[in-house]
Amino acid sequence: MKFSRAALYLTSAVAAFFVGVQMLPSAQTPRPQKIKVLTLLGRPLQFAVADKQGIFAKYGIQVETENFPNSDVVRTNLAAGTGELAYLAVDNAVGWSNLLTRTWSS
Repeated sequence: MKFSRAALYLTSAVAAFFVGVQMLPSAQTPRPQKIKVLTLLGRPLQFAVADKQGIFAKYGIQVETENFPNSDVVRTNLAAGTGELAYLAVDNAVGWSNLLTRTWSS
């Protein structure tokens, strides 16, 4: 069976069209993933700058912060699953270390 050039071009064009359509982004945009960050004082500067520059939106992340009065409350809420991430200072690493040492020693 012999095909004309026009039929081969048409078949190729139709196949290329369907492959191209499959590669287009879908009409629905995915909802941003929400991350809750537990903090001590307000919204950390790094988060404010990243939000203002659209970095979180670029990667599909929506950051919500919740403030607490002290590190102990932040650690307790993080351990309870209130948030996914805690933004704290170095002194909190010592607190976690002490807490874990007491837990494993018991």
